[in-house]
Amino acid sequence: MQRPAEMRWEKPKCIGDIPSKRSGHSFTNVGCFAFMFGGCAAASRPEQKLTAETTSTPPPPTRKPPNLTNDLYKVDLGSETEYYWTKINPGNNDMPEPVPRWHHSANSMDDDSCFVIFGGFTSAFSKSRTASYVNDVWIFDVRSESWWQPKIVPSEEEKKHEEPSSVSNKWKDGPKRSDPPIPRGSHSACVLNNCLIVFGGYGGLGYTRRDFNDVTALCLKTWEWYDVKTNGSPPNPRSGHQCVAMDGKVCVMGGWSSLQQFDDMFILDEETLSWSQPQAACGPDHWGPRRWNFTAVSVFAVPHWKVFVFGGNSGELGQNRPQGEFLNDIQVLECEPNTENK
Repeated sequence: MQRPAEMRWEKPKCIGDIPSKRSGHSFTNVGCFAFMFGGCAAASRPEQKLTAETTSTPPPPTRKPPNLTNDLYKVDLGSETEYYWTKINPGNNDMPEPVPRWHHSANSMDDDSCFVIFGGFTSAFSKSRTASYVNDVWIFDVRSESWWQPKIVPSEEEKKHEEPSSVSNKWKDGPKRSDPPIPRGSHSACVLNNCLIVFGGYGGLGYTRRDFNDVTALCLKTWEWYDVKTNGSPPNPRSGHQCVAMDGKVCVMGGWSSLQQFDDMFILDEETLSWSQPQAACGPDHWGPRRWNFTAVSVFAVPHWKVFVFGGNSGELGQNRPQGEFLNDIQVLECEPNTENK
């Protein structure tokens, strides 16, 4: 077994337009920049400015409640010691942009020219009776710093100009959809072979509310949706989980549902579209505490891929702990049979 690498935390200095505290946002790496979009901004009080004429301390202003946002920030990751934040104001007020949301997905496209946003919750309480869910797709072009929405079903003229692919794409073997997947948030998404692969989440149509375990694919060339028909035993319906892409596979892990919390991992193979479950990556002895609303990233390393998992919510919910317990641990999965380091 390879000796676990030594890791340490560092806190770089942040300057510029530093964002407010928030949760449920996305943070997408594109080249040497990262883009933070949306989320639920924390409750805050407006800043007060005291002047020379001020004779006494004024009463504190009314505290602003948490609110959803569609703010977009860019951070320059080029320096190891200092990160520069810039708030982006795409186009002008006449240009369309995504509505405020949280628990959406945001993924960089293969050519690092854009990132794509799908779904999310558009109310501050994601599992309330008044929650709103969306299934829209937005593209942010990092070069022009502008939003645009693709035509989900291309015209015949657009199809004529598509470049033929020499690579077989199993994600598009299933039936085409005439519309996007059911509105949802807290789903997971990753990009493989020029397709956005979406798994699970929580949402519904009308007044229905449920967790999903379906797989759909959005072709990032033609903007058509496909139902992905998989083989084997899929993961249970869930939300608040994560998925990462690596070496032609989609790895789904963790999450929760109305019935349980999860400490498992499932792998969907791109070639066979078959689900498998590596037992060496599941359970408390390997995965660690059951968790949801965590972050995960896959990294190509020598001699094999690694998956890094950080934080999340865990534990039983109660009156004094409506969100359970917050974690700050790191789990590292060595993606080779029978090897796992924590």
